[in-house]
Amino acid sequence: GDAVKQSAGSFECKDILSKVNRAQAAAQKDNDFIYHERVPNVSDLPAIGRAPVAKPTPVATELEGWSDVFGKLVPLNVQQAATMYASRKDHLIHLEVTKLREKRKKYRLRLCVDTTA
Repeated sequence: GDAVKQSAGSFECKDILSKVNRAQAAAQKDNDFIYHERVPNVSDLPAIGRAPVAKPTPVATELEGWSDVFGKLVPLNVQQAATMYASRKDHLIHLEVTKLREKRKKYRLRLCVDTTA
């Protein structure tokens, strides 16, 4: 498997190299017969610098009139715990209010009995 891939890759490189060599020979021939331009040595050429591929675009950090829709999200387990807490609190408040009403009712009954006696 790997040997076949390496040999295929080697074949592709050799094929490309032969195409480049033929193109260079054709260009050299055209230059010698038609253009007569001096071809500089590779070592005499300046290095090619980096070219910017894309311009950076500044991103606005805060948009006017926009709020983060995910900013107020709460994890599910926290939401469930808060719901359970509110339910228990409401139940305890209901129990205490019921006890107070019963005591108030007993107290009123006692007042009514005491005043009639």
